[in-house]
Amino acid sequence: KEAKMALLLEDTPESTQLTNVSGEGPDGRIERIVLNPWLRFCWECYRSVLDILRNNAKLEPLYKETALRAFDFCQTYKRRTEFRRLCEMLRLHFSYLVKGLQSGSAADSNGYGVLLSECATQELQLSIRFRQLKTALDMTLWHDAFRSVDDINVIVRHCEEDPTPEVLRELNEYFCTLFWNASNLLFHAACTLEVVQIAIDMRSDDCPADDPEMRYLATRAYLAALCIPPPSTNDDGLGAEFGVEIEKNNRLATLLRMSTPSRDALIKAVLHPEVFSFVDPNVASLLECFESFHPLRLAKSSATVLNYVRENESYQQYHRALQSVRIVRLLQQLSTVYRTIRLENLRQMVGESSVPALRLKVAAQTDVHSEEAAASDTNLERLMVRYAAAGYCDVRFDHQQALVRFNQRALHSVDARTQLTAVSRNLQQVVERVQPELAQQRAERKAAVFRAAATAAEEEHARTLQRKAEIELRKEREEAQERRRRQHEEEARRAAAEEAARLKAEELARKQAEEEEAFRQLKAEQAQKLEDERVDPAAEMKERVEKVRIERERTDRKLRKMQQELQVLVRARRTREHPLLAAKLAAEVAADEEYYEKQRVEQEKKHRELHRRQLEEKKRLSALTVYRDQFVSSLLQKRKEQHAQALEKHAAQQNELRERLKALQEQLMDHKEERVDLQDEADAEEEEQAMQKKSGGADGWGDDASPPAAGSGKLWGANRTRGLPPADSGERKYDAEDRGVWSSNHDVSWGRPRDREDDRGAPPPSRGAGAAGDSGRRYIPPSQRR
Repeated sequence: KEAKMALLLEDTPESTQLTNVSGEGPDGRIERIVLNPWLRFCWECYRSVLDILRNNAKLEPLYKETALRAFDFCQTYKRRTEFRRLCEMLRLHFSYLVKGLQSGSAADSNGYGVLLSECATQELQLSIRFRQLKTALDMTLWHDAFRSVDDINVIVRHCEEDPTPEVLRELNEYFCTLFWNASNLLFHAACTLEVVQIAIDMRSDDCPADDPEMRYLATRAYLAALCIPPPSTNDDGLGAEFGVEIEKNNRLATLLRMSTPSRDALIKAVLHPEVFSFVDPNVASLLECFESFHPLRLAKSSATVLNYVRENESYQQYHRALQSVRIVRLLQQLSTVYRTIRLENLRQMVGESSVPALRLKVAAQTDVHSEEAAASDTNLERLMVRYAAAGYCDVRFDHQQALVRFNQRALHSVDARTQLTAVSRNLQQVVERVQPELAQQRAERKAAVFRAAATAAEEEHARTLQRKAEIELRKEREEAQERRRRQHEEEARRAAAEEAARLKAEELARKQAEEEEAFRQLKAEQAQKLEDERVDPAAEMKERVEKVRIERERTDRKLRKMQQELQVLVRARRTREHPLLAAKLAAEVAADEEYYEKQRVEQEKKHRELHRRQLEEKKRLSALTVYRDQFVSSLLQKRKEQHAQALEKHAAQQNELRERLKALQEQLMDHKEERVDLQDEADAEEEEQAMQKKSGGADGWGDDASPPAAGSGKLWGANRTRGLPPADSGERKYDAEDRGVWSSNHDVSWGRPRDREDDRGAPPPSRGAGAAGDSGRRYIPPSQRR
């Protein structure tokens, strides 16, 4: 293997040619040929071994050792993808254990199955997850680190016993690193405080008070709590409660098995004597500097502590965040006192010399409370703009006057509401120091009040007894009235019950009488029916008709009576309700008029206030009219110049087009004239040929005819259609692709057009006796012409 690598690294002509052709150097070829296959083989070995050992309880130590070696392999060779696959595989193995625990089928037939309920298995899984979390933090894989935290939480939930304090402390140390790299200062402080509390619980009684480890842990928790940004000063009252921040904090608190932390609660816990007694005295005064209201002395009072934090390597990571908190507290305190402040004075208050410089590119990419600096003017302004965007202060920059303007809404904040009370309390303390006799006079007045109270104690006691007796008497009277009222109610209830029983008995008797009457009528009807069966049918029909008529009349009378009663009832009801409806309508009209008048007044007031504000805004913005007019005039001038240039360019293009059109027209006229001249010449030639034909006879030239003279001005093209040979055939030769060639003895080859291929190669037809007897001309085929 070493020989192979040496051969690959050797600078040979072949390696040089490979580098030039493929663009891959020797290192790249070694990585592709040697390193990558070896890494792939190692990863497959680790994966296969873990899959084989996951179900055997006897081999759990080997399973743990293999997993730890796999983590070392991923960290050593920076194999991020393999690390994620390893985490997913371990997570899958643990899910199999959970399923086996729930189904009760974890142990196999040989009794070698892994049981999650065993303490050894739980400790092994926790140790593997701790190493997984540590590896994720070392490889800066924050997402996988949070998933590892979730895995640890799942394992702890399945544990029957709580983890040991050592395990919890190690876990919270990892959490501190994770949240600090994630810029989550709130949960970073909560985890550091948890570490301190666990260390205090683990601390033995004989441990010295100045233990360096306890001092480091307590001071770190103290500084981490102070690094948390102060609450926002927004007046809208929304804050993070209606956003995703509170939901994220609750989810993280549930994941870490703690209550949702807050800045005030963490500072209060840090100030507890058990924790604060171990804090380094050099930084113990930093909280008082941040929380006390001294905006002009805040930077100077905290400079010593911040320099100590910066110079101490153990606490150096909190220096930048503490500087950010100091600047935020300074801006918030200044906004409650000042409305405007010069930018130069603000830079002096911030203390630029104590803040290291930071490049603008880095400052623009960092978070609001990450490593920031304000050494330059631009950095300080960027910092203030980000704080204003985050809601920690409300400021505006006036670069024309070099001022920083605080919004007037800051004067209505919670701190400003108690500012007068604080001023009154401080003035009272000043008065007591200037005039000490006032405290003595106040003490004498207090003693006199106590003596008067002791003197009047008996009278007050007598008045109290008398008042008690009156209260008792009043209570007896009220109880007597209550008894009488209950007695009357009982009598009324008894009378109502008796009346109901009487009415029920009467109703029962009436029903019995009606039933008896109905029974008698039924018997009478049956008897009448038996008697009617012996009566004449016509008489029976007449009697039935009479009964129907009587029944109809009785029904009509009953309906008319009911109609009259209903009409009287409706008329009486409408007569009674008419004045009530009129009064109700009048009351509604009056209420509507009052409401309308009230709304009109309020609307008019609102419109007047809106008009006043708009006038003030117009007056405030009127100062920009001069700049707007200048800008508009400069813009119009520039556009006019551009328009003039565009017009000139367009005119030049139009002139050029006109010249080109004129030249084209002249060329067209010349072309037309040439065509006319050519046509005239062709017509003249045709006329001349016609005349020659008439003079030469029907056979062309005839016996004595001869070809036209060479200087006759006749064109061969004009005579070609008639088969005329060119002049001076004895001396001139005319060559063409498909035309004849004149020989020295008047030999001619008659030419034909290219499209008449059927006649090509054949002799021309005879043209009369003269043509037949002319032995001086012979035909030359086209194949022999060249």
